[in-house]
Amino acid sequence: MAKKGLTKEEVYEHLKDFKSEEGKINYLNSVLKKEKLLSPETREAVYETLLDKYISKEKWEDAERVAEKLGEEGQKVLLDGYIRKSLWKSAERVAEKLGEEGQKVLPKILEGYMKYGRWENAERLAEKLGEEGQKALLDGYIRESLWKSAERLAERMGEKNVDPEKLAEIYEYTGKIMKAKSLRKRAKRK
Repeated sequence: MAKKGLTKEEVYEHLKDFKSEEGKINYLNSVLKKEKLLSPETREAVYETLLDKYISKEKWEDAERVAEKLGEEGQKVLLDGYIRKSLWKSAERVAEKLGEEGQKVLPKILEGYMKYGRWENAERLAEKLGEEGQKALLDGYIRESLWKSAERLAERMGEKNVDPEKLAEIYEYTGKIMKAKSLRKRAKRK
């Protein structure tokens, strides 16, 4: 069977003599100027390589443009790049573009928002994620000792939907000792 075009690995092999990443990017872009002369396989391999280079150089606008040309697979690579660089808002935007596939990554993005103290974004995303998102947000508030925020969220979620032990802990730290004791007694009876 005849070879149809270059693979991504073969494109990388062509780049090994270039000293700088900029030189590699410039070369790949010059190859793409003759895009119509390339086989579909080679064109895709060049775009994939270029996307990797833009992500590694954190040239996000260029990476977005190339990912768009690559379709869903390009968006997945871009999403991974944003997550690796902790660019959570951009990661969320790309994840939403990916639909069902991107939904699987949203809990990780929620964790990223919380880890870096982006509580407003975390709250917005937790709301979108529903009950599981709310529980993760509550755990984040508790982990970071944000007791008033934890209490407000627990009240919005409803006592029945919050682990009684967590709720008791929240009440203890917000000065509602009697409520906490009452919850713990009820939990022991069950």
